[in-house]
Amino acid sequence: MYAKCGALNEARHVFDLLSSKDGVSYNSMIPGYVQNEHSLPALDIYSSMRCRGIRPNKVTFPTILKACSNIRALIEGRLLHMEIIRDGMHLDEVVGSAIIDMYLKCGSLLDADTVFEDLAIKDVVSWSAMIRGYADQGHGQKALNLYSDMLSEDICPNKLTFLGVLKACWLVGNLRQGLYMHSEVVSQSLDSDLVVANTLIGMYAKCGALNEARHVFDLLSSKDGVSYNSMIPGYVQNEHSLPALDIYSSMRCRGIRPNKVTFPTILKACSNIRALIEAR
Repeated sequence: MYAKCGALNEARHVFDLLSSKDGVSYNSMIPGYVQNEHSLPALDIYSSMRCRGIRPNKVTFPTILKACSNIRALIEGRLLHMEIIRDGMHLDEVVGSAIIDMYLKCGSLLDADTVFEDLAIKDVVSWSAMIRGYADQGHGQKALNLYSDMLSEDICPNKLTFLGVLKACWLVGNLRQGLYMHSEVVSQSLDSDLVVANTLIGMYAKCGALNEARHVFDLLSSKDGVSYNSMIPGYVQNEHSLPALDIYSSMRCRGIRPNKVTFPTILKACSNIRALIEAR
């Protein structure tokens, strides 16, 4: 309860007072740390769990692998992978996908490929992890090739798949594929999802399709900073500085705070049209 409510000190206090701890105790404490982005304490708790001879399970492994991913702890991740193999859990779909995600987040594409190929059953989770991972590492064409392979296996994409493929589209500048993916997103009623919509805006803006980007942007009933920080650079990079300033003004009116992405971009818009008063 304390961990889910983000009260980690209280959770740890109860945990430390336990004279006898079991797997449930550890599997309540470890996710609490990881979900609240405290990965090092999660790794310490996991080490204590192993030292006490308590065997991890399908809950523990994906969570502690995520801790390694969060802090790019590749060495610890590799050691954990060896423990998972020793425990015979490496062929489990959920655990296998978590291993793949850890290697991809840590930048070890070769290791991720090896684990993926060894999976007895490749589901949408493992395929999506590979596609998103390659896209995040800047390998757009490889991500698109994986998506094509996934469809040939008759596996239906999900939200995470679309996020990876849309990012791959903008990496390689493939607007035609991006338009097709947009239709697929609509067919699954995901176009109203804020994260997906923001990715669509970014994809269109990076591909120079500003009308399409603005259409998705305007249809959003609820916009966040990412929505604006996807639309504004699109205008500025394509030398449409006045619309960028209008969008920025709307952002401020909505009470959304600019950040390190917004300010340099909107200052460039002012530079482009010599708008000294607005810049000041």
